Amino acid sequence: MKPYRVLQITSINIYSGVASVVMNLYRYMDKSKVQFDFMTWNIEPGNNYQSEIEEMGGRIYELPYYKDNLSGFCKRIDQIMKSGDYQIVHAHESVISLLPLYYARKRHIPYRIAHSHNPTMETTIKNKIVALCRPLFKKYATNYFACSVESGDFLFGVKVDTHVLNNAIDTKKFSYHWEIREKIRKQLGLEDSFVVGNVGRLCLQKNQSFLIDIFYELQKEKYNAKLIIVGEGELREELEGKVNRYNIADKVLFLGLRKDIDELYQAMDVFILPSV
Repeated sequence: MKPYRVLQITSINIYSGVASVVMNLYRYMDKSKVQFDFMTWNIEPGNNYQSEIEEMGGRIYELPYYKDNLSGFCKRIDQIMKSGDYQIVHAHESVISLLPLYYARKRHIPYRIAHSHNPTMETTIKNKIVALCRPLFKKYATNYFACSVESGDFLFGVKVDTHVLNNAIDTKKFSYHWEIREKIRKQLGLEDSFVVGNVGRLCLQKNQSFLIDIFYELQKEKYNAKLIIVGEGELREELEGKVNRYNIADKVLFLGLRKDIDELYQAMDVFILPSV
């Protein structure tokens, strides 16, 4: 018996939190029963899961980027849906998910999953767009997943029957190792520091601006406190400016995008994620 092939619609960038959730599920499932394929765009060389997906038997369909070529984006989606290879599609891209869900419905794919990963958007106008699009999710999706009740209510509305799918984590990868802790703290010059850490996209939702406020008060009382912020995003320049205004630039490290997140966690004494 051939495995069910599920078409995942998401980024495959290694720095994407959504992609890491999907890959954690994919790695540990029984691929003789269920196989994932991926429909994606903007594949960055060296920063993606392409080789790992292909080694596990998955296919990757690259689309034109919708912001650059919307008609090509839609045409390619329709071609893939028309192939008849899929009974299930699983879309993770907020409002943009409506396009593949629409074509999946058009091609009579019976199971069309919309998945919400956020309880808000960065701007008022984007939140208004989400509100306008909620009825379309009810029209084109058959099943609704979310990482939390609030995320489901935000994208689909409070009256939708949403299944909360907890994020999958390989806990062994994050087990404590003293040697790794010492190595990373030495590399970063934090041997004698009380280290506060944060990992996430530098954006409104993750609320690093408030984290800097918290740290500013903390370092007044704890002279050896240091803050490491891991990630990139549209608010980096604004956050660096705030650190400079507080005159604490010597105590805050912006580490950018990293592939050794599990090791960086080891270096921290406290992890703070003050998400909105």
